[in-house]
Amino acid sequence: MASANPVPERLLAFLADNWADPARPTPVADPRVGAWAERRRRLSEAFPDRTLVVRAGHEVVRNATTTYAFRAHSDFIYLCGAAEPDAVLVIHPGGGSQLFVHTPHARCAVEWFTDPARSPLWAGPQAEPEELAARLGIEVLPLTSLPDEYRATHADATFDHEVSRAAARLRLLKDPFEVESLRAAASASLVEIGRAHV
Repeated sequence: MASANPVPERLLAFLADNWADPARPTPVADPRVGAWAERRRRLSEAFPDRTLVVRAGHEVVRNATTTYAFRAHSDFIYLCGAAEPDAVLVIHPGGGSQLFVHTPHARCAVEWFTDPARSPLWAGPQAEPEELAARLGIEVLPLTSLPDEYRATHADATFDHEVSRAAARLRLLKDPFEVESLRAAASASLVEIGRAHV
């Protein structure tokens, strides 16, 4: 939109000025951080000499500037817990990992108020990389710094399927966090069933 309709500098300066900084709660490490790291390590062991690239997926446009509710790819969620569209998880041999995400637009940028997907005016506050890193327990970098060799969406579709199948095999064996979550869900279901029969 901005490229088709250039924004006058005076209007840009006006729109970018006099905004209060939103209060941001201190990010807290998710209790699943250890489980995600262990899953990445175990997946890496299945491909000891290869770097794995797992993509979150893209938002799907419904009409004009409206998109359907986004849900990241199941493998991506299983391995890092992030939910950011277009994010890319890179797992190096040994399990060391990096997460590449969109970074918030600078307030002086036209996109700060014209990007319908990531403008704080239209989509709400955007997480800073350091906030995601603290919450997810992984190094988080700007998507713009993703190395070129990891950018091609279908560079090696066969390998993508191999990685997805390996992740599916890992999910067959539940880790301690998953076991505890299943027990909690079962307990909650039993309580609800009991209430329904009262």
